Amino acid sequence: MLNTVRVVIIALAYLILGKLGLMLAIPPGYATIIWPSAGVAVAALATFGYRVWPGVFLGSFLVNLSAGPGVGVLFSERWLETAVIPIGIAIGAAVQAVTALFLVRRFAGFPNRLETEKQVLQFLVWAGPLACAANSIIGTSILFLTGTVTEDAFLRNLLIWWLGDTIGVFIFAPVVLVWLLKPLHIWKPRRLPVTVPALICLVITVAITMAGARYEREKLTQNFIKLAVALPVTLEDTLRLYTHMLDGLAGLHAANGTLTREQFKSFYSRSLESIGGIQAVSWNPVVYPEGRESYERATQAEGFKDFKITERNSSGELVPAQMHPDHVVVSYIEPYEKNVGAHGFDVGSNATRRAAFERARDTGLPVATGRITLVQETEKQFGVLVFMPVYRQGVVPGTIEGRRQNIEGYMVGVLRGGDIVSAAFSDVAAENLTFSLFDDSAPPEDEFLYASARAGEGVRALEESGLFGGASILTHTANIDFAGRNWYFEINPTPEFIAQNRTENSWVILVGGAMLTGLLIAFFMLLSGRREYLRELVAERTRELSASQKRLAQAQRIASFGNFQLDVSGERMWWSDEVDRILGMPDGRLKRTYETLSSSFHHHDLHKLTRAIEDVRSEGGRASVDCRLILGDGQEKVIHAQMERVTDTETGKFRIDGTIQDITERVMLDRMKHEFIANTSHELRTPLTSIRASLGLLMSEQIANLPEKAKQLITLSDKNAARLARLVNDLLDLETANSTGFTLNSKVLDLQKVVREAVEVTSFLADEFGVNIVVELGQPVQIYADKDRLIQVFVNLISNAAKFSPSGGEIKVSVSTQEGAAFIAVADQGDGIAPGFRDQVFKPFSQADGSAARRRGGTGLGLYIAKTLTEIQGGRISFDTELGNGTTFMVELPVAEAATSAEAASSAKVA
Repeated sequence: MLNTVRVVIIALAYLILGKLGLMLAIPPGYATIIWPSAGVAVAALATFGYRVWPGVFLGSFLVNLSAGPGVGVLFSERWLETAVIPIGIAIGAAVQAVTALFLVRRFAGFPNRLETEKQVLQFLVWAGPLACAANSIIGTSILFLTGTVTEDAFLRNLLIWWLGDTIGVFIFAPVVLVWLLKPLHIWKPRRLPVTVPALICLVITVAITMAGARYEREKLTQNFIKLAVALPVTLEDTLRLYTHMLDGLAGLHAANGTLTREQFKSFYSRSLESIGGIQAVSWNPVVYPEGRESYERATQAEGFKDFKITERNSSGELVPAQMHPDHVVVSYIEPYEKNVGAHGFDVGSNATRRAAFERARDTGLPVATGRITLVQETEKQFGVLVFMPVYRQGVVPGTIEGRRQNIEGYMVGVLRGGDIVSAAFSDVAAENLTFSLFDDSAPPEDEFLYASARAGEGVRALEESGLFGGASILTHTANIDFAGRNWYFEINPTPEFIAQNRTENSWVILVGGAMLTGLLIAFFMLLSGRREYLRELVAERTRELSASQKRLAQAQRIASFGNFQLDVSGERMWWSDEVDRILGMPDGRLKRTYETLSSSFHHHDLHKLTRAIEDVRSEGGRASVDCRLILGDGQEKVIHAQMERVTDTETGKFRIDGTIQDITERVMLDRMKHEFIANTSHELRTPLTSIRASLGLLMSEQIANLPEKAKQLITLSDKNAARLARLVNDLLDLETANSTGFTLNSKVLDLQKVVREAVEVTSFLADEFGVNIVVELGQPVQIYADKDRLIQVFVNLISNAAKFSPSGGEIKVSVSTQEGAAFIAVADQGDGIAPGFRDQVFKPFSQADGSAARRRGGTGLGLYIAKTLTEIQGGRISFDTELGNGTTFMVELPVAEAATSAEAASSAKVA
């Protein structure tokens, strides 16, 4: 049921927005460049899934049916034939929506929150230009197959269809999605930030496009009026030229007294033949019944042997004229060959012609007939005759009676409507205009004189629907007074004129505005999505920070570790809650000031804190100090304080950041450990000394008399006793380094002598492991150091090399100097140090191979002690190793001249 409701709602939404899309069509093609329904279809399927596609089909069918034949066609007998196009387009719309959903799910990772550039861009690209190719191809193909779209218009129609659907998706799909998608706490805050800018931008685009379309219509009308307004004047000038021509002929006749046929022909060929639009010019004398026979004989004598005065009978055939009170006969006519049929015709036999020339006779002015069919007409045009009266002696009598008695004849202009207009506009660019000429002086049924060939296609007015449509009158009319008649001239543009005078500005504005709206929507989708993402991120980070602070506070409580901040002036101080607990006030009653903190320090240790703070404040760097605290209940604690100077990046001011850790238990444990090791070492050394002395006595005096098995046991016991003594010494040295520090007795030494003694001390080890020690002492050099401790360094390095060298191998000990420093190198030919162990070489109790170390002996402390003793004497120790090619340890010590502060440090205790 729910799905059915959704289908119906989607269909209605598609229909309503489809109607809106049709209103956005730009005349005259009525192809819409924005199809909102495409965006609604994509959003609907993206929200509710494939099963709501019938809503898209139904909505598309209804909107296309209502835009075409109408819903009523469904109840006619030919409903299936008429509904083919709407059904085909509806199938294309449904296929397009389903394709869009498949593409965005498959390639755009939808559903997602559309909050990153990648997510929004991929959604719009797959659902827009790529998916929208479906319905544009299907729909345009259906229109082509049904003959609605021609082959020439196929590609343009397809492109516009595709562009309209694409823009519809760009604009309306995101807007609809933010209103449909869930959960609401993610999408609801994004509705207005996306919808409002989209509507504003779309409204502005439509308004600008409407203004552009209105401007185009006005410009089109102005262009038409500008061209049409001059045409009636041109036509009127042409007609005036015709009357002047007839007046000239009448004057020539009056000047000569009479006008011969040859003179008439000569005048025409010289003066009138070049004037376009004239069917013929004739001289029509008035012939009375008594002179008719002599007139006919005289004309026949001129070579027209069959000449007779004629008229048309009831059948329209030319027959000899009956007797009338007078005959107005076409006597001279030029050009003769084209108008031979009119020669001898009695124009007075026709009532229309008679009315015209009698009016001309009585007024003395040129007078035109109403429309007539010329005797010589072969093209089915209507014509008119213009009669110019000619009186005897060339003078117009002053009275009507005088004019009637003295009329001699008429100069007649034979004109055809089409010829007049063609001649008038021969030099005017009017090919895209249509013309109609009417005679307002005639009865309604005889008003029409002429219409151009495409007059039926002339556009009298633009009446375009839609938001960008409008009404424009495209008809220009003018009244022309010609030879006593009132003519009405009408001009209209052709469809080609309208097409040529339209621009693509409205298209450009609408497409550009629509694309800008789509980009704006994409931007606000990103902006709103990023805002919600940041809001959630802030909330998540806040939760994490709160949890982290809780964990930090818990860790500080477990480790008895607090932190503090002190400004350089010492006026303001802050510390964490754990410091309150260390100070014995966990309830927060302490006022957090430097005075409060310093008042808790033991008066013998307060100067340590003060000096450390002052050193950090003035010199920067770091400082640490161990001090005692005296709490309010008399309890004593030991704390370890560390601090450093920090620069505030915002204010540029200094402050001191530090930590305070309660190390009371650790100090107590260290003290117990020191006492234990000292006692244990004393207890071990005393028996070891006795054991080694006894074993030495046995080996020196009695071993020769003992059995071989006893000799081996005594020798093994002596070696193990020596190893145990070294282990005890190493442990004591380690404890000394970690606790009280070594006491140095430094003085100027001959480095070569020190190295030589160290080699002598280790010579027994070399013999034991079967290796040879090679010494290269180089140039004499003096150093400032503690001799015993330095020998211990070299002994540790040489013994280490001996243990890890192959039997028969060589240990090279060399001394060199360079740039104020002495270098002592101890190189072996062992297997080298594995890469994974190189970082552990100088750490205590570190051994590369435990089993090998046990075979060779050792505690893993020798290199650590060597490094410690080297560094406290101002030197450095390093190594270079290569698997399979041995290891070289390098000790660097300052020579005596470079050790400027050595004497001041003599006998100093180094921690």
